[in-house]
Amino acid sequence: MTGEVDVRLLGPVDVLSGGRSVPLGGPRQRRLLSLLASDNGRVVSIDRIVDELWTGDPPPSAEATLRTYVSRLRRVIGVDAVVARSRGYSLEVEPECIDARRFERLLAEGRCSLEQGAAGAAADRLTAALDLWRGPAYGDVGDTAEPVSELVPPPEPGDPPVNPVVSGIELDAGAAVCVALDEPASLLRR
Repeated sequence: MTGEVDVRLLGPVDVLSGGRSVPLGGPRQRRLLSLLASDNGRVVSIDRIVDELWTGDPPPSAEATLRTYVSRLRRVIGVDAVVARSRGYSLEVEPECIDARRFERLLAEGRCSLEQGAAGAAADRLTAALDLWRGPAYGDVGDTAEPVSELVPPPEPGDPPVNPVVSGIELDAGAAVCVALDEPASLLRR
């Protein structure tokens, strides 16, 4: 099933399978998915997951409850997609199955097109990148634990402001096209 899913983080956390939204369960289960998807392909420790899901104050049954959440996610996105590793879990899906990764790719392609003077291609790629946004990233997972901003590391010194703002830019022969230029990709950096 992993090739058929679309994990969406650029707005409320959601999963599409075959183009249809699938039930993810409660806020902690969606938060678990967002943690794993943000670190796709890398192990997220059980300690970190428990700390994130229960804001540093886990119940005695936290690890057992986590195993239940993982089991439910596997039913939704595929048994092979959520892998148990030594003292942690990892999400193992193709990067293109995660909207945030597609956004980063499209943004990079758009910027490359701009640098090459291909205004039309840049506008297409950057518009496609912006179209992936359905609201604030991780929009519905901040109600159970740390603020959503804690899921995303702060920008590095010297990074442009983190804001997926659409800016007008002069591109080709005086034509103005709206493109994303501020650094929304840094929202998703790990």
